Amino acid sequence: MNNKNTISRLSKSFALRIIKLYKFLLEEKHEYIMSKQVYRSGTSIGAKLQKAVTHRAMRIISTN
Repeated sequence: MNNKNTISRLSKSFALRIIKLYKFLLEEKHEYIMSKQVYRSGTSIGAKLQKAVTHRAMRIISTN
């Protein structure tokens, strides 16, 4: 259980750093294409983690 919390916390922290990088690239460097790609790639980790957690929960429920 502790490992799950650690992974969630780290992925959230990473996503927040990616969002800050996105804003920096967009506002300071006026880099529109790369900033969007960084944003999509960096925040997709959280979406994949959530999907894995949901899938695992569904497997646990279906075996009971």
